[in-house]
Amino acid sequence: AGSRFSWGGPALRLGEAYTRLSTISSIKVKEGKAGRLAFLTLKHDYTHVTSGQTVLNEEQDVVFRAAEPGQPKRETRAEGVPKAPATAQWNQTWTPAMHLLFRYSALLFNAYRIHYDEPYTVAKEGFPAVVVHGPLLAHLMTELVRRSLPGRRLASFTFSAISPTYENDHITVSAAHTADSTVAVWIVNNTSNRLACQGTVTLAP
Repeated sequence: AGSRFSWGGPALRLGEAYTRLSTISSIKVKEGKAGRLAFLTLKHDYTHVTSGQTVLNEEQDVVFRAAEPGQPKRETRAEGVPKAPATAQWNQTWTPAMHLLFRYSALLFNAYRIHYDEPYTVAKEGFPAVVVHGPLLAHLMTELVRRSLPGRRLASFTFSAISPTYENDHITVSAAHTADSTVAVWIVNNTSNRLACQGTVTLAP
């Protein structure tokens, strides 16, 4: 799963009205080690109501897993060696707590219980703990860039999730310039010793 964002006009402003048009770009069904998977790509266009100008384009990749009869497949905290894409210039450590995940679910109107209901998540979905939202991890990466480079505006942002992050995992959010207008961002899960997600931020001139 992952997303791609590009800002094509003025920044979204509080108190102003916008419309979002969502369309399905593609649906692909594949068989893998995890069973039958459906890959859905959604396209979202955000337009200012008064000016009619499109201010943000988003493509979102979502993965659905087929329901398993009987007991859920148990996910494990697989361990590995994280391979960071660059040497970090900026870092921030963070531990996702249950109350934050619950509030973030409410903020997104996301009722999927794997993000706030541990008994359901473990017993019904087979995860070892409550799962951290992918958009929340993306938010942490872009916020690190914004705070580290005050005065610079984001032109585009892409990211991909690589391995899951769970409640109370200890993670490190990192960023580094790879060119004058390009910043690599990534998150290492220090609990599982794996790369959780990575992306690229392009800065506006």
